Amino acid sequence: MLNILSALQECRKEGNKAALATVLSVDGSTYQREGARCLVLEDGQIVGVVSGGCVEADLALHAQSVLETGEAKQVSYDFRNEADEVWGLGVGCNGALTLLIQCFDPVADRTGAEELIVEFTRKMETLETYAVATVVTSAHTERFRPGQILYPAPDETMANAPGLSELNYKGVVIQVFVEVVTPRPQLYVFGAGPDAAPLVKIGTFLEWRVRVIDHRPTLLAEHRFPEAEVIGVRRPEYTSIPVFAGAMAVVMTHNYEIDRQLVSHLLKSEASYVGVLGPRKRTDKILTELADQGERFSPTDMKRLYAPVGLNLGAESPEEIALAIVAEAQAHTSQRDALPLRRASGPLHSRSSAPFTVAPDGISPGVCNP
Repeated sequence: MLNILSALQECRKEGNKAALATVLSVDGSTYQREGARCLVLEDGQIVGVVSGGCVEADLALHAQSVLETGEAKQVSYDFRNEADEVWGLGVGCNGALTLLIQCFDPVADRTGAEELIVEFTRKMETLETYAVATVVTSAHTERFRPGQILYPAPDETMANAPGLSELNYKGVVIQVFVEVVTPRPQLYVFGAGPDAAPLVKIGTFLEWRVRVIDHRPTLLAEHRFPEAEVIGVRRPEYTSIPVFAGAMAVVMTHNYEIDRQLVSHLLKSEASYVGVLGPRKRTDKILTELADQGERFSPTDMKRLYAPVGLNLGAESPEEIALAIVAEAQAHTSQRDALPLRRASGPLHSRSSAPFTVAPDGISPGVCNP
């Protein structure tokens, strides 16, 4: 999304057109789910991903016709035929998807172009969940054009029906694609030592909103964390940092007293994941001392505490440790068990938050992201 937003902003600056493709519906095994997007530039370059390379070349051809006419169109692909007779791509995904391709034209349709940029910016910056609808078809295109963005109120019908819906909206029959947009994952890294750098780098690469907090100005130099928000504090001020509800936090200051204050602070906060770097005995000692001071944490609080932080990947280097931490945090956020996919039973991209079940024989029933 960040790359697409940057590309849209560049197109606006240069006055260039582009075609935005949005996955409206999927059936069966597909690489991406509803809401995935890519942007096709006038020179054919593609920003973003809607498949594993299965449809991009053909999609670029459809995008060129949208760029020429300025008219939005729907395109469908169906790979459920095992022989793949139609496309001859041998992708083996066994799925189907339908996309909406709309024109981004900052010159001829300045209002529509600005509307898209505003919405992508909101997706990146929102701290609250909200519903947004994109018009797919309309019985009155002068009032509601395909590609137009609508912001339904929470009590309106389409705000409570994600996916494709057809309804009479303000006297016009329209089909809309409704998304429920949630905030980007938030990661707080307490401590800006050398081992924090790869953790921050991976987090920002995943488009998480990353904040780095430390009391040492030299460690917060801009060149060390160019894509993260750095927050300087004095030593006693770590616990004054408010933590976004549902955020992930990793404690890695390498200072025992500060870490103890942070464990207390974060377990009292609304953080969903609290990771503590260091040996288990060290964290146990912190918890014992906090208990001796009269602090009590519920079983629910303790389930949010991951210490030692990270999955058991045999990590040794700072980069490997960062990978283990991010993998564990992602699994926690997605409510998954972090088992190998070959041992998983059920869809990889489940619409529910239920964890995988494990296949008795340890073999996954599918080979391409169902």
